[in-house]
Amino acid sequence: MKSFFTISNWVLHLLFACLMVMSVLLFKERLYADAAYYAFFTVNKGWFHIEHGRTVLALSQVLPLIGYYLGFPLKVLLVLWSFGHELFFYLLFLIILYPLKDRAGAFALLLVHLVGQLWMYYSPMYEIAYGAAIAVLFYSILRSAKYSDDKWLMLLLLAQWFAMMSHPENFLLIGLALAFHYLDYGWQKKIHLITGSFFLIGLVVEFFTFSEYEWSNTKGKFDVDASWTNLLDSDYLWQLWELFSTYFPDLLLMTGIVVLLFIRRKEGKKLLVFLGSILLILIAVNNKASAVSFIRYFESMYNPLVFLVAVPFAYAVFESKSIRVKQLSSVLITLLLFGRMYWIWDYGRPMQERMKQWERIVDYAQTLGGSKYIIDNSNFEKNYSLPTWANPIEALLISACDGKSNALSLITSADFEFGKNPQQLNSTNFLFRRFEIEEYDFLNDRFFELKQEDYSSLNQANFELPIVEYAEKVRLEALQSTEVSLQKNDTLLFPVLIKNGADVPLPSHLDHQLFISYHWLQDGEIVQWDGIRTPLEVDVWHEFVQEIKVATPNKPGIYEIQFDVVIEGKQWLGLNQLRRVKIN
Repeated sequence: MKSFFTISNWVLHLLFACLMVMSVLLFKERLYADAAYYAFFTVNKGWFHIEHGRTVLALSQVLPLIGYYLGFPLKVLLVLWSFGHELFFYLLFLIILYPLKDRAGAFALLLVHLVGQLWMYYSPMYEIAYGAAIAVLFYSILRSAKYSDDKWLMLLLLAQWFAMMSHPENFLLIGLALAFHYLDYGWQKKIHLITGSFFLIGLVVEFFTFSEYEWSNTKGKFDVDASWTNLLDSDYLWQLWELFSTYFPDLLLMTGIVVLLFIRRKEGKKLLVFLGSILLILIAVNNKASAVSFIRYFESMYNPLVFLVAVPFAYAVFESKSIRVKQLSSVLITLLLFGRMYWIWDYGRPMQERMKQWERIVDYAQTLGGSKYIIDNSNFEKNYSLPTWANPIEALLISACDGKSNALSLITSADFEFGKNPQQLNSTNFLFRRFEIEEYDFLNDRFFELKQEDYSSLNQANFELPIVEYAEKVRLEALQSTEVSLQKNDTLLFPVLIKNGADVPLPSHLDHQLFISYHWLQDGEIVQWDGIRTPLEVDVWHEFVQEIKVATPNKPGIYEIQFDVVIEGKQWLGLNQLRRVKIN
């Protein structure tokens, strides 16, 4: 038995190693939305950035700040930002598994870390998730009875405070932990008085330190139709079931197992606390929003459910007296965790495509000599573009990784046109985020340097040559150097290299109705003429790589695809480069 669990422990270490490697490989993808905002402030100020009293966020900023004061370049700091999130969870895991010798708690921590995290993995600064992980540590110390040692008591109370102050919903996690401890061990006067008093103090502090943003969140609703009474509607409940069965199937499975185990063991009080806690979260979330669709905000709001289910599940399973049950549970939970890790990677493919697009545009804009550009949403948006209010911050960070002189303020037309931005932006300020303009001295000149200039559009060029001259100067080339294999009746994005040998740009603005398209040929004969149109993302000087939308033929065989440029309603340029394609 000992050797089995030793191997099992090392498998869990391997899982964390994989997560850490992922965090490095995907460090740019993990700068999505709020994560970009907090990462920017950490490196720009060289100090902790805390908002709304969420002190737990400081823990996510320790590693990049160490790098900052060691003089590391921006790219390394951003890697440390991403890596630090995994290191935080790993350190908690080590404390729970070794000094506390709590295997159930170690598995619970990993479940809290991975289950229910798809969107959140790519914006990893969520304090609600940090608080849940620390609540696992709190419960593990509480069960271990090590709190009789003052050092562990201090860590227990520190964990309780961080967990409660991480998010109002997370008070419920501490409440469940205390209730379960009472039901398992009875009234423990000293520790229950201390933690209970701490709980009440936390509630008072939370109430009196609520920020204006948090009060507005408490009073306001995400949508006008939101109400807890929707949970009484069968159609609404069915939509909620579809949401959870699609994106949280492991959570539903664990819930069912916990209910069955509590019933079998005749632990009715635990069952009531368990189901009551889940119901409270469902009521709170659905009273604020009609939370039956899968978006980043709803995933974060449902996140406390993972603790409420995963912790009772892990401890209930490992409380079994059967060694075989414990061994089988270890194997199955480990497989679930590796499956979740793969799901996170696979779910993030659009995030990877999104970042490749931003990097292509940033790299191209850096060749133009300026530092402030606007790109039209209608030119660049694809199904993976996922624009947010933080796009300007992401572009600033990504570009500055190439050196401060290469830093760009790259914004979308929607960002530029928001509110009074067109009237307020000038050569001495920049758009930090859609609703916030900052002066240049806001930037840390160690990493960022913008030229004093107005914003220029990447989609402003006009036709400066006769069409026939563009036809002589422009080439479209598939990037793959070997035969491409595609599926029949499919629609996909195909990367092409646009080469413009003219001394003037190839215009991209949709007013010009210039698009990249294609024809399908077989044995030199055209079989499908006139494919899907894709606008240029930018005005093309010299070279630019972008993806175009392609629909494949409906019959298998060997084909050639001929890329071409069309000016809608006028003419094709007549480009004749072919790429051999196998259709399966």
